[in-house]
Amino acid sequence: GVGFGLPSKEMPFPSPNTVFWGGAGGSVIVMDLDNKLSFSYVMNQMKMTITADTRSARLMLALYAGLSKKI
Repeated sequence: GVGFGLPSKEMPFPSPNTVFWGGAGGSVIVMDLDNKLSFSYVMNQMKMTITADTRSARLMLALYAGLSKKI
């Protein structure tokens, strides 16, 4: 179905007006209305591992670091 996630203590974001969702293999979409930005990541080589794929999280952290915000 159609849905999205909102910031919470378990999944914090620098801006309260952010919506996001993730998919299989680490794909993610983020829309941050306060910073007027969107971010998406879709891999072309999905890793099927027991542990989470951190590529999208690392890219998102770098994006917010560039904005001088902390997650």
